[in-house]
Amino acid sequence: MEFDSLVIADWPRGLRLAKQLSWKGDKTAYLEITPYLKKPFPLFLDDSKEKTFLENLGFLSPLEEGFCFLNSESVLFFKELAQNKKESSEGEWQKGLKFKDKLLNKSVLKENLLAYLGRNLAGRVFQFNDSCISEDSLPLFSDCFLFEPSLRKKEEFQKIHSHISYFKINLEEFHKTNISQKSLRKKSLTPLERNSSIKNQLEFLGLSAKNIFCLSDRVITDKADFQWKASFFSADLGAYESIIPEHFLVIKQLFFPWCYDNLMSVFQKQGVLELWMRLPVDRDDRSVVQKAQENLESFFPGAKFQLKNQAPLKSFHVYGEILSSCPPPLAYMQNSKDFFQASLAQDIKKETQISQTLIEKRIKQG
Repeated sequence: MEFDSLVIADWPRGLRLAKQLSWKGDKTAYLEITPYLKKPFPLFLDDSKEKTFLENLGFLSPLEEGFCFLNSESVLFFKELAQNKKESSEGEWQKGLKFKDKLLNKSVLKENLLAYLGRNLAGRVFQFNDSCISEDSLPLFSDCFLFEPSLRKKEEFQKIHSHISYFKINLEEFHKTNISQKSLRKKSLTPLERNSSIKNQLEFLGLSAKNIFCLSDRVITDKADFQWKASFFSADLGAYESIIPEHFLVIKQLFFPWCYDNLMSVFQKQGVLELWMRLPVDRDDRSVVQKAQENLESFFPGAKFQLKNQAPLKSFHVYGEILSSCPPPLAYMQNSKDFFQASLAQDIKKETQISQTLIEKRIKQG
């Protein structure tokens, strides 16, 4: 089947782009790479349009306390900080925050801790904390939500937007098509070779398009540097139970690399903790999980944590190498640095920019 535009993505990424392109008259297809993978960060929404769009796909649960950050020297509730900022002058607010948080007084920081957090969490941080090269920042003071996809709402969305053709394929099946997975994972592939491989895979599936937007990191052919993996702990939180939010982020040492047990994204519900860490690919993580448990015990003295033998959630990969955009008309590979593991809202904004850029280019070409 021939299309003007084909979007390859991990649902719900790419849906906004497919919707925009179809509205502009493109014959559009959406190829979903399954299974759906959960992300280890909440959503920061400062735009009502983004909120409405995601509510059409699932359920948004607001975090009443807002974004919560734990460090050995501080506990920051960003909703509380935002309220304090509204009620005081900028100078008084900064002075009070510095008094409350010793980290802001450390000369090593070249920028305000809050700006540092927002930029670092939005970027792809690996061996080094590279907030200085991050081109975006998460709006940490915005309303904070957890997103839960809905199969019913997904089906309703497809019925309403029936002018888009929907397809899905399992990632392993995608890689089993006429190009071997071994050749796809070669680091030496040029952008054109990589582009050609994906085109051949699509042709094997009976799909082709003038513009191909690949927004799935899992389809990108280079070897992943890290993967997000989840472990489960039963928790006897004692007196902490009534004050610990549904989601919180733990960074043990702010100036150490934000990976392994130093960065933990934790979801807690009814005495069970779902703890996500960024770990090397294909490496035994038992010792790291043990250190993560020790970190939790140090943050919550007196509480008890026990690793659960629960079936692990599917981990997902993170790619550190920045891929070049492939030249059209063969395919359009979006530069992977433009998509953030931290927030679907960031993805939606970028998809809107992509569609606008493409449409403006077509207008100029006549």
